[in-house]
Amino acid sequence: MVAGLEIISGGEILIDGKVVNDLEPAERDIAMVFQNYALYPHMTVERNMAYGLKIRGLPKEEIAERVRRTAGMLELGHLLDRKPRELSGGQRQRVAMGRAIIREPRVFLFDEPLSNLDARLRVQTRLEIHRLQQETGITSLYVTHDQVEAMTLGHRIVVMNNGVAEQVGTPDEIYERPATSFVAGFIGAPPMSLLTATVCDDRRQADIAPGLRLPLPRPVSPGLEIQIGIRPENVLPCNADTGSAMTVEHVEVLGADQIAHLVRDEARLCVRLPRHSRLSAGDTLNIEVQAEAVSMFDQQTGRAI
Repeated sequence: MVAGLEIISGGEILIDGKVVNDLEPAERDIAMVFQNYALYPHMTVERNMAYGLKIRGLPKEEIAERVRRTAGMLELGHLLDRKPRELSGGQRQRVAMGRAIIREPRVFLFDEPLSNLDARLRVQTRLEIHRLQQETGITSLYVTHDQVEAMTLGHRIVVMNNGVAEQVGTPDEIYERPATSFVAGFIGAPPMSLLTATVCDDRRQADIAPGLRLPLPRPVSPGLEIQIGIRPENVLPCNADTGSAMTVEHVEVLGADQIAHLVRDEARLCVRLPRHSRLSAGDTLNIEVQAEAVSMFDQQTGRAI
């Protein structure tokens, strides 16, 4: 819709404050980077990058200078004479980005540009995209299912769910103050633990399971059925006399730290611990939760309370 390839059913699309609803795609000054690279297989890297400028009728000298400058920025200078079939996946993606960058558009549209790359190349190319966006300063709309990409690249994130924008905000806002239980359960690795709870008479705690009572960040109506969300880093081990006991169901060692999956009746909770913590399945762990970090959601609507 932003590119003009799909007709919108309502509303307005503005670029630099100008309504572009009725403009043809070619008139919107947008460059797209596709998931599958979409390079011309019979053209060299140099010709792939220069093609759009050639179509626009730019002078040969200017085209050559832009190709040289963009290729240097993307470390493609030594590959200009090669064709796409002679390149790795990461190199092809850089060529696709170069073809978009060289046009110096008003907006970049990235459509899952890293999904075809292996894990190591994804990290490397993600850093390159971040650096290029900072250098060019061109607004970029980046579609991804990878929350790490979203959190590391985005200045503002729109979390979509079945065509509805669940939340729009900065990475910090999305992570620390999720607007819905869907966002809470989607963002984070592992995501926020979501637990069904009943607010206690004191209005400041909630019963999660028999013998498992957790604090709330602010008073709520007693007896209310809610969902509470807790990030793994906000669950802390403690002494038996101050915390609640849960059973270790499984431990994932992630290198620098580890994730312990805890269970008590139907309640499940994740806790992030140093990798030297010696835990194994079946152990009992006493935990306490930082009340100020607990999120609360309406049981019916999923909206934050």
